[in-house]
Amino acid sequence: MNVIFVSKKSNFLNHVSDKEVKVDPERIAPILNYPATRNQNQLRQFLGTCNYDHRFIINYSDYVALLIGLLKKGTKWKSTPEIQIAFGTLRQKFANTIHLI
Repeated sequence: MNVIFVSKKSNFLNHVSDKEVKVDPERIAPILNYPATRNQNQLRQFLGTCNYDHRFIINYSDYVALLIGLLKKGTKWKSTPEIQIAFGTLRQKFANTIHLI
């Protein structure tokens, strides 16, 4: 098992205390405030932002599966209610992140 020691005051790796790791609220603010995506480039940027802290979301891959499908080569952009729900659900999951112990 690899152990990373980080001082208590550091935000490196979102470390908060000796016993738990949780997401830094400043790191997820851009995710929570991200406007609805209008094209594949914006979606790619959003998912890239989410990917850094994905370990705090249980079943993260389930929430991004529909969104990632829009990034496949040759896929035309379409904004459907299902896409908007998936986008909103993913943001909501970041608002209610878990703590890793």
